[in-house]
Amino acid sequence: MKILFISYNYYPPQFGGGLLHTIERLDSLAKRGHSVVACTSGSEGYNSKEIVGNLTIMRSGWKKKKKYLEKAFHHLYFFLWAILQIIIKKYDVVHIGSLPGNNSITASICGIIFSGIIHFKGARTVYLYSLAETESEVVVTTGLSGGLRKIFLRSIDRIVVNSPGLYNGMKEMFPTSTRIIINGVKDEVFQPNASERESLRNMLKLSEEDVIFTFLGTICERKGVDILLNAYNLLSENNKNFRLWLIGPFDKKQNQNLTKSQEPDIRTLADGNNRIKFIGRIDDREELAKLLNASDIFVFPTRREGMPMAPLQAMSSGLPVIISYIPGITDLANIEGETGLYITPGSSDELKSAMLKLAENPALRKAMGGKARDRIVNDFSWQQHVDRWEQLYLGKLND
Repeated sequence: MKILFISYNYYPPQFGGGLLHTIERLDSLAKRGHSVVACTSGSEGYNSKEIVGNLTIMRSGWKKKKKYLEKAFHHLYFFLWAILQIIIKKYDVVHIGSLPGNNSITASICGIIFSGIIHFKGARTVYLYSLAETESEVVVTTGLSGGLRKIFLRSIDRIVVNSPGLYNGMKEMFPTSTRIIINGVKDEVFQPNASERESLRNMLKLSEEDVIFTFLGTICERKGVDILLNAYNLLSENNKNFRLWLIGPFDKKQNQNLTKSQEPDIRTLADGNNRIKFIGRIDDREELAKLLNASDIFVFPTRREGMPMAPLQAMSSGLPVIISYIPGITDLANIEGETGLYITPGSSDELKSAMLKLAENPALRKAMGGKARDRIVNDFSWQQHVDRWEQLYLGKLND
């Protein structure tokens, strides 16, 4: 099977856990013998063609995008170059990733044109839809922007969503094309490792009495980092052995999707508390796995999600989790009272209580962490995840 992945953004340099997840999945499919080519936009410091892992990556020529006009031309250049790649390359299926365009209107127009050319060549189209547009609507279809978005999605042969919460809304609008594939975890990378845990904690001069709360994701309000910092600040006043690690981008340099208005407001909540550590963005999966191994409790008080990878990676690493309860989205892997605890989104009091409950009970943490690991291996393994995507690309996934 020949797969073409067309995406304006690529990882690196652009940040995005979902994007990295897609690339890792395509790499796994290439290992199985499928031909996979990824076409993305040009970026300074990156070659126009390279082999990374098992993927062939091709980048459009124009790389400058710092100034407004340069960025506009960067989008246009990639759009025209991508059309050429779609026309000249041979493939069975095209996975459309992020679209070029300076706004949602132009992005949808680009997607409609891409899809039309792909179908003209007799190939199938795939598109991953992983985050609801608002808290109340999966897809906004009103107005010019919404109307074009709907036309684009109607042109896609298979729209993939990664949670039941998204599936119900998408299935209602696009009944024949919507498919659900739950995210999987690279469980061979994210796994408990006692020796690595001891080594890193010794290097950081941490004892087993020290309790490490860890968050993984973009440091922003949508992820609930503000209530996490508030809860931790209150707990740490009377618990000097509590520490908080925040792993993830916290400024626009590390995540181009983070707005400047979010940057200072969140981080100032940590002022004066030297037991809060902003670790920043980590691209290396092995390094990330080591940090999770050295942690004790994973905290993810998000307000809005698609199907988050971070809690699954933590569970795979043998950590108990504290997660916001969003039905059909964050409740897919965690089992309340067995593998972790749930809180109401936005509730700092519930978060503080859950953090204290696990921090004060090492035996409970160990029991939950063990069950969390088993849950991932049995139901969210990487092998199962790639199998399902392979069936989708082959046109054999009918449910």
